[in-house]
Amino acid sequence: MSVATYAQTTVSALVPLWTGREVRALREARRVSVRAFAAHLGVSDRMVSKWEAGGEGIRPRPVNQAALDTSLALASAEERRRFAHLVGGQALSGNRPARIATPTYSACHVVRHPVDGKLMTMIDAGPFRVGAGRKPVWLPGFYIDVHATSHADYARFLAATGHPPPAHWPGGTYVITDQAGALHDDPVTGLGRADAQAYARWASKELPTVTQWDRAARGVEGFVTAEVWEWCRVDTQRRPGAKCEPGGGFRCTTPVMDMLALLAI
Repeated sequence: MSVATYAQTTVSALVPLWTGREVRALREARRVSVRAFAAHLGVSDRMVSKWEAGGEGIRPRPVNQAALDTSLALASAEERRRFAHLVGGQALSGNRPARIATPTYSACHVVRHPVDGKLMTMIDAGPFRVGAGRKPVWLPGFYIDVHATSHADYARFLAATGHPPPAHWPGGTYVITDQAGALHDDPVTGLGRADAQAYARWASKELPTVTQWDRAARGVEGFVTAEVWEWCRVDTQRRPGAKCEPGGGFRCTTPVMDMLALLAI
């Protein structure tokens, strides 16, 4: 499922194929619980427990192999030394600390959502540093709207659902015309988060999490730009350098597997 493409990599210590044995060693080297390690990888804690119980007889799927590669790459030098000690060197090709390039990403796959007709681009799965401590987490892949929801997009939603219109629309309607200077493609503003959530439900989408929005805005692509505040799935406190704040505009996301189901692929 992951379409992350890795930059040229210099590796002096590598796990050629992860099994449950190496999964347990990496978790213990990081000194975290099963639940915390599962959240770090973006999988369920039951899956991590299953891997560890299976030992050398179980091999995670390729997408999870990639997540484990990235987790090892982002580990501290001390954590990597503990990991090498726990696996006894048997899983590693070489015996010096790993030097693994940071994954690079590209917004390479654009589709038109079948419900609201908006263009969405895929943001690849991969690690992303979050919070004040810039702690790396594994973020599953998702699609995000190329453009914020426009006046025309929102007018179609209102026509289909009867949802209350924005208070600042004259007469409570927005007329789509060919008149020069029309604001059809400009982001609709002055909405509450409940309005944005209602649109997302209608379109079989979700509002982005703060991490998704920041990943799309501040990741390698720097894909998302916004001139107005945009709503996320939960309210956020204003913070230095943050773009995703409580406000009027919004765009939506869709998990990769949900999009594939919608497109019947």
